[in-house]
Amino acid sequence: MQLKIIIAVICILLLISGVAYKYQEYQYLKTLISSYQSTLTEKLTILEEYNNSQNEASKDIKTYFFQKPDTSIKDTLTNLDKAIKSAKLVQGMVQDYERQINQNRKNFQNIRKSNFLLFGSIKEFSDKFLTSVDNYYQKENQTVQDNKVAMDFSINLLETLKDYSIALNYLATAAKLPNNKVAASFYELSSLEKYSRDDFTFQNEEEIKKSMSYEYEILNKYRQYLKSYYLVVRDYMNGNYDSAAYKATRLTTDTSNLTIDWGRIGKEGEVERIKRGKAILEDMITQLTLLQNLKKNGLGEYPYLEEVAFSKTDLLSCHIYSYKKGVYYSVTSEYPKAKTIEELFKELSVISPKTNELDSEFDKNSMQYTNTDDEIEVACEDKGDNKSYTFTTLK
Repeated sequence: MQLKIIIAVICILLLISGVAYKYQEYQYLKTLISSYQSTLTEKLTILEEYNNSQNEASKDIKTYFFQKPDTSIKDTLTNLDKAIKSAKLVQGMVQDYERQINQNRKNFQNIRKSNFLLFGSIKEFSDKFLTSVDNYYQKENQTVQDNKVAMDFSINLLETLKDYSIALNYLATAAKLPNNKVAASFYELSSLEKYSRDDFTFQNEEEIKKSMSYEYEILNKYRQYLKSYYLVVRDYMNGNYDSAAYKATRLTTDTSNLTIDWGRIGKEGEVERIKRGKAILEDMITQLTLLQNLKKNGLGEYPYLEEVAFSKTDLLSCHIYSYKKGVYYSVTSEYPKAKTIEELFKELSVISPKTNELDSEFDKNSMQYTNTDDEIEVACEDKGDNKSYTFTTLK
């Protein structure tokens, strides 16, 4: 009798332990999927804002670079100030995104620490999924670092071009002034004084020099020119005519060196960026496939409890297509010509990684796509939250 009681107690304890384990597994899976869904919508919100700001900055920069040759100095400086302000806004959003992905990566790493008690199919799913997520954030962070350096270069260049415009304008206007007023106008070049100092450096100069060597060369050419220009004018204003004449020789050399191949900007490291872009895309596809298999295999089903399932499959798929559109341009240097979603899928299929299985399961009503002569727009619908995320590529 006593043995039967002991056996019964052991069976009850095992049953309780089994139930407790399954409930713990359920809670873990629920936390993991919920966290992934929330980070997806947070990411798309930030990327949508970033896309809008980036397009505004692009428009402002184009306004300056394509302004008429006879544009007044006032309008030129206004155009440059708008471009600088827009670029700094983009720079701030890149930094916000960096903080977000670093925090997300840390959160998922903490979730992984709690899966040591898991075993079986859920353990296998968790390990594969979180490995892919961590790999994604690692590569995405490197892309953010590249973007930060690129934005630092852009802002440095715009600010330098502003000083360059001031210098050219001063050269043209000072020549028309009577001699007794020329010296009084020297204050107009006050923003150029910094280039004459040996300790002057551009924002994040070392990183630009390291990863964007030609862009650094451009900045250095303008720095040398503006330094020589300022020193010659200063000596002339101070009556040091011999010194000014001597330094004018260097100014002539620096002026002739101001030949810029604008088409080379952004080319360095392009192969590595394309490779990384494809790897990021592969990570997202892997994550989506694992989440789909989680549901197909019934791994999120528990007796008397709500099923644990990823509910934003189409939203993630749409994001994948939008991202692949960017990879397509990086690989081919061409924008997709497709006018419909079906044509887009076919056009994107020429580059890897392939999305054929996703294409057949994707609800095309969750995506709005337009392609005009000026822009491509992709809108991803989150039907569960009744929200849409729109991403525009300017041509």
